[in-house]
Amino acid sequence: LLSMDGGNTCWENTGSCYQDTDIKNYWDYWKHYGNRGQHTDFSISTAEDILAHYGVEKGHRAYHLYDGGFAGSIYGSSLDKLGAASLAQQDWIWTLSNDIRGLGNKRLGYLDVLNEIWWNPILPHVRLNTPVTRVSALGPGVIVTDAYGKNYKAQKTIVTASIGVLQSEAIQFAPVLPEATINAYRNIGMGKGMKIALRFSKPFWDTKLTYFVHEGLTSCGWIPTSYKVDATDHIMMCYPMGNNALTLAKRAAGDRESMIKIALSELDLVFSGKPSRTYVDGIVQDWTATQYVEGTYSYPMPNTYDSHGNSMRQQLAKPVLDTIFFAGEGTNHHNPSTVPGAIQEGIRAAKAVDTLLQGSSSSQNI
Repeated sequence: LLSMDGGNTCWENTGSCYQDTDIKNYWDYWKHYGNRGQHTDFSISTAEDILAHYGVEKGHRAYHLYDGGFAGSIYGSSLDKLGAASLAQQDWIWTLSNDIRGLGNKRLGYLDVLNEIWWNPILPHVRLNTPVTRVSALGPGVIVTDAYGKNYKAQKTIVTASIGVLQSEAIQFAPVLPEATINAYRNIGMGKGMKIALRFSKPFWDTKLTYFVHEGLTSCGWIPTSYKVDATDHIMMCYPMGNNALTLAKRAAGDRESMIKIALSELDLVFSGKPSRTYVDGIVQDWTATQYVEGTYSYPMPNTYDSHGNSMRQQLAKPVLDTIFFAGEGTNHHNPSTVPGAIQEGIRAAKAVDTLLQGSSSSQNI
């Protein structure tokens, strides 16, 4: 469902949207943005690319389709932050399957799956609620210091802090990280954004609704309960991202309830006032304001990739002194911004450490 011109809507599957040239151009862009041959200037943003191709800029009636429905919903950012050529390069080398996978059982969530296939054997060895402030590789091995002043000694360390945390330099490294490593994480974008989950007493939307884009700061959303068998809740998930998220947080002065009120008022324009009348409760998760995340997930800036297929992600993934290894979705050259991509990088870094420690008499101390 697309909303234009102050709440006028059309459905993708009816064909009526194709009567609007601006909407047709928006759908055409989904075929265009990943074409490397048409994106060779690594200095321009997707906002500039869209302006050049379709004459759409801020203030245009269709700008929100690209900014919220494309940059925000997929990359957790804004058009003026995304690099057009870098994005095309990233899309071209993508390797994850596009097949749809969902959890049909309403009692299961994403965490249940991760626990079953990944975390349960590891969690007994994980120390939680222990923020790291310093990583020192000045002597043999490495010493990791937490916020309470306790030191942890090891031969190697894997750093999986987000790009946002690295950019904030909340963790001190000794010796100072190589300029190439610093340059790498500074030239990978970190999205600003939040998720707003709203619960309603009954579904006011058409049963065919799965995804929608509108003109407001909450910009786009979907119906997660549509994918749950025998779901009894009626949930709508909104995605304020990029500049929209920053504006929303500022307008609401960081107050969660105020953010929800703004979201409901925007949805009322699209759904004829029904959201406010059926609203039960809601949750706001502002990832940008979360201290140990400081953003959503990484995105390609203009200089994140180059014309030869290299990337700052690859550079960040290079170990420092064969002692400090970086991992996480931000270092994934092929599949960034995803949970599978983060898991792939954890495997890569762990295997690299394991290889270096082969034959070591104290390999258990890692």
